[in-house]
Amino acid sequence: MNIQDERIQSACERLTLKAVADQYAVLAQEAVQDDHSFSDYLEHCLKAELDARRLRFVLAQYSPNPLQFLLTGADVGNFSHTQRPNVLTPDIENQKTDLYCC
Repeated sequence: MNIQDERIQSACERLTLKAVADQYAVLAQEAVQDDHSFSDYLEHCLKAELDARRLRFVLAQYSPNPLQFLLTGADVGNFSHTQRPNVLTPDIENQKTDLYCC
């Protein structure tokens, strides 16, 4: 890991962007391979974070004890955006929910 990776990891931790921290390198490689713009790369990073938070929110709803699930910091950020199962229905995905709390 180089110093830039360490700075990115540190910034993601301070901003609580766990999914971005876990996936930015893979997404950067994909962006280079597919010749994406920086805006596309940034959009993919933010989508990965939102997907992880949405998944955590949905999993918390189906947990026997949602508060304990959220307080224990259950980790869903280690799933890459290509491995994560699609557990969302269009209704849930389009809901206006505050996903920044998770």
